[in-house]
Amino acid sequence: MKVLTIKQPFATLIAEGLKEYEFRTWRTKFRGDILIHAGKGIDKKAMKHLKSWICQIMDQLMILILIK
Repeated sequence: MKVLTIKQPFATLIAEGLKEYEFRTWRTKFRGDILIHAGKGIDKKAMKHLKSWICQIMDQLMILILIK
């Protein structure tokens, strides 16, 4: 089984099916199932962006709930 180490929050997004693509500089012919390893490192810039995105979605959901 192949394993791919990915920083958070991307590892979680891939595992949840919210991130479909992961690009690398090296080529591979491998196709099939892989394991996702959440590495020790955290992409802090991406975490900030994700937090902002989640807040926007929550605001939109609250508006929809209030309309109903």
